[in-house]
Amino acid sequence: MDHQLKEKVREALLQRCLKKGGNFKLASGKESNVYVDSKGITLHAPSLKILSEYFWQVWNSLHVNPSSIAGVSVGGDPLATALALEGMGSGEKNILLVRKEKKDHGGTQGRAVEGLKASDLKGSLFLVEDVMSTGGSSAKALRFLKDEGYKVDAAWVILDREMGAKEILEKEFGIPVHSLFKLSDLI
Repeated sequence: MDHQLKEKVREALLQRCLKKGGNFKLASGKESNVYVDSKGITLHAPSLKILSEYFWQVWNSLHVNPSSIAGVSVGGDPLATALALEGMGSGEKNILLVRKEKKDHGGTQGRAVEGLKASDLKGSLFLVEDVMSTGGSSAKALRFLKDEGYKVDAAWVILDREMGAKEILEKEFGIPVHSLFKLSDLI
């Protein structure tokens, strides 16, 4: 695996995403003096490119090749798209977007998952997220996926804030939860 690429991603996270000092409210409702705004890397094309390359290096080293990638909205949406594009050399990839709430209008009314229906997917499905703290957003997305008939094989996150998300999600959903980085890797 290319350790230089990992270091480039780490540096991008440090320079573009990490904010220290202050009192930041997290999605979990908890407060922290460290905030990681992943959009600094996921909405910056050069950074997103190296991030998706690194994800695929990790996945290739583990001999995993998801055919579908679901992003937890909003942070996971650009990540799922970039990963699907990066992985096309190893077969066609489907992208799913998991909304925060079920739609109350349109052709997919009543659904929270955008993309192919579960019955139309083949192969493995990974859920991707930008940052996890207590796992609430990912848990909600995993419940929506399960309710709509999808079988998720693993969850992956750019950064685990080490606030219990991994343990909570693994216990509740029975899937492995992996992170590229832990907050302790950056501070």
